[in-house]
Amino acid sequence: MTSVIPSAFSDTALLTEPAAPPHRWFPAEVLSNELIAGNVRRITLHAKDIASWTMTGPDEFFGLLMPRSGAPIEDLSALLHVPAGSNLRAVLNRVPQAQRPDLRWYTVRQLDRASCRLSFDVVTHGVRSIGPGTTAGPGLTWATCATPGDKVGVWTVRGLWHRAHQRQLLVADAAAMPSIRSILEFQATHNPTQLSRMHVVAIVESDEDIEPGMTKEWVARIGSLSIIRAPLSEQADAAETAMATLRSAGHPAAHPEYVWVGGEGTMCKLVRAMAVREWGLDRQRILWCPYWLVGRPRP
Repeated sequence: MTSVIPSAFSDTALLTEPAAPPHRWFPAEVLSNELIAGNVRRITLHAKDIASWTMTGPDEFFGLLMPRSGAPIEDLSALLHVPAGSNLRAVLNRVPQAQRPDLRWYTVRQLDRASCRLSFDVVTHGVRSIGPGTTAGPGLTWATCATPGDKVGVWTVRGLWHRAHQRQLLVADAAAMPSIRSILEFQATHNPTQLSRMHVVAIVESDEDIEPGMTKEWVARIGSLSIIRAPLSEQADAAETAMATLRSAGHPAAHPEYVWVGGEGTMCKLVRAMAVREWGLDRQRILWCPYWLVGRPRP
């Protein structure tokens, strides 16, 4: 069953790309932070504004505003004025350094408007704690240390995926797997007959990167599920090889009408390039969303 109740969506048909709703920000509080897999943390937030949040799609993402030490998130009320069409990052850069929160983007994994709760997953890449010599960006640093009662800000955005095209290939690394599972849950609830024409390729370091039950729950319900295991530095090549193998085998996954790919930037570019140049897919039928970059902090 989907982790978001049907009434929370503005559209459950999703036969066109979700429209971008007006953005808004609100303060929230951490309720829990738990490991749900060896390398996956699930963090749950509470905020009264969640009661009125209408989602545009199952892969809905949001901006998490994480206050730096000594800068209460409530102070943003007087600082964060984002005119329509403005770039949130550019606006934040105008906030004084001492008060400027860190910003990272995450997928809504669970939304319960009745209890005003929102959950999202963070892939840890094996990081258990933050200490001297630990290489971690602001998102992972915060997620590793977050405790109940901590204050953050939430910036609502939108979903990107749609189901207009029946035959779909979804490609993701560990960071994008929450989106994939949410899409499949959405389809199981609202459009179950399309599941047999949906194919998933996941590229991860190990099974510890995936929410438990993924294979058991979905391998027999969708067109196909391939989980490729490779080190982070080799995952882009692994994705490209997996796609080439599917094509040479004449697999239905290699003849999609629509491709959704999310994860590391180079991997997304390679998947998109192969779908366009070698598979002949129209660029307008590819949604690619680079979540992060190997060896470089996301701006």
